[in-house]
Amino acid sequence: NYIDQLDFDNKYLNILIEWLSLLDLNKILIYLMIIFVLRSLLLILANSYRFHLKFYLLANIKKRLIKKYFSLNLQASQVEDSGYYNNLISEQSMMFAKGFDIFLRLVMKVIQSIIFIGLALFISFKLNLLVIFSSLIVILLFRQLNNVISKYSEKYTKEATKLSSLITQSVQS
Repeated sequence: NYIDQLDFDNKYLNILIEWLSLLDLNKILIYLMIIFVLRSLLLILANSYRFHLKFYLLANIKKRLIKKYFSLNLQASQVEDSGYYNNLISEQSMMFAKGFDIFLRLVMKVIQSIIFIGLALFISFKLNLLVIFSSLIVILLFRQLNNVISKYSEKYTKEATKLSSLITQSVQS
């Protein structure tokens, strides 16, 4: 009886494997190898171009800020001390370049996602639909989990604020 049940399970497993069109494992492994090699090459090219853009942007911003600093009249430069302008030229321009870098990484991830989805559709349409459906379920579950964590975090912050004010009051009394 157990062997009949095992054969019954294998029958449905074989139907599932055929439906997902995973019988030719060598072909899928070759596709995956090509995908990851191309991905690595594209990441190297994209990162080198990203750093080139970031360097050019940072150099251009600093050059413009220094030209503006030297074109200031004496009265305007006396309003702020030199540390303010030094901070503006060095730190603030770096923060702007960091924001630009984050934007470029976001664009890279969007392009990478589009490529991966396209390749997955090319390899197996049915398997991709199954993955997309299960991913949507996981996203919904994590959204619910995020809401619960946000509520607890808000409660914790309120309690910590109350505790802090009580401690401050008791120390001052």
